[in-house]
Amino acid sequence: MVHWFKEQINLFLLTVGFFTRIPIPKNTPYSDELLNHTTRFYGIIGIFIGLINYLALITLCFYLPKELAFTLAIAFSLYLTGAFHEDGLADMVDGFGGGFTPEKKLNIMKDSRQGTYGVSALIITILLYFFSYKYLTQFGSIVTLFAIVIGHTVSRVMAGTLIASLPYLRALDTAAKAKPLATKLRKSDLSIMLLSGIVLILLFTPLYALIFLGICIFLHFILKGYLTHHLGGYTGDCLGAAQIITMFITWIFIIALLHNGIIPFYIV
Repeated sequence: MVHWFKEQINLFLLTVGFFTRIPIPKNTPYSDELLNHTTRFYGIIGIFIGLINYLALITLCFYLPKELAFTLAIAFSLYLTGAFHEDGLADMVDGFGGGFTPEKKLNIMKDSRQGTYGVSALIITILLYFFSYKYLTQFGSIVTLFAIVIGHTVSRVMAGTLIASLPYLRALDTAAKAKPLATKLRKSDLSIMLLSGIVLILLFTPLYALIFLGICIFLHFILKGYLTHHLGGYTGDCLGAAQIITMFITWIFIIALLHNGIIPFYIV
């Protein structure tokens, strides 16, 4: 039992080291196999990152004018993860926008220079961050907390489901500027990852939990079909793009309900 617990702590530390810039002990055991097993914590790390971002946002809003607070909160979020996912989104948009074959798309995606498509995607991303924070905070701290944590959690679970359902394009991705990547999921890892996402979805009231779950399932198959059509599989950049897209779709869904006078969460 003690050995199992130490293994889980090690896997969580590896997940923290992979998804954030938070330092982890240098003697933390690492291998490709262990990295694959970190997929079980994709949802948990989403909760962790979401809570940190929420606390940063609320603290900044308490001391500063909101527009300045939103901007600094976005900067903090990007620093916390090293703009890991945003970089993947920009690279994928550049590759898919400018390439006509899988090889050409990957050649563009691994180029360290950003093109018009990628820069446009980053500008839209920053704007979506800003206005999502602006509208969510208008509905109170609990709504903001739920929305931010759900967005960060479910989006990372979504990326994990693509690992489970698509082949990793190792031959195409090895030359890319990606860091080591989990490429396999055991059934137990997939089950734990999905459970962490489902638990967060239960923060919605039953009707909106079902609607949101339907949106997530639909989005999974859209992303899977899109990547299959264009590449025949996925790369690290594709997973980063999937995380960003899913997070903002989650927030837009919640904001649309709030804008129309519907509180979709259980709030005491």
